[in-house]
Amino acid sequence: MCHGAILYTPGAVVNLPGPRPCLRALQRTKSWINAGIGDTTTRDARQRLDRDVRRHRPDLVVVHFGINDSWIDADEGSSSPRLTREEYRSNLAFIIRTLKSRAMASIRTTMGTGLSATF
Repeated sequence: MCHGAILYTPGAVVNLPGPRPCLRALQRTKSWINAGIGDTTTRDARQRLDRDVRRHRPDLVVVHFGINDSWIDADEGSSSPRLTREEYRSNLAFIIRTLKSRAMASIRTTMGTGLSATF
């Protein structure tokens, strides 16, 4: 199951670096569910975690967030990220903790924000 805005196919994920047990599990995966919704943050994901992810009882969840959390909507007059670093970390920790409590393995990924000084 993918949670975030990226759809991973088994062939693509196998080529990513990561823990060997997770990669072996991905190679055996028979079905994939893309629960990702573009232009959403970890705040949104936290609110829909049960409905869009946990109800499917996945064995493995790819959690991919970061860009939208750190995005600055300059065209709307904003000069700060959509979420603070603290809220991003708190939301991500909640998502991972919730998955672990239900014995769901997770692979966490993110893309560089380009905002390292701010985020």
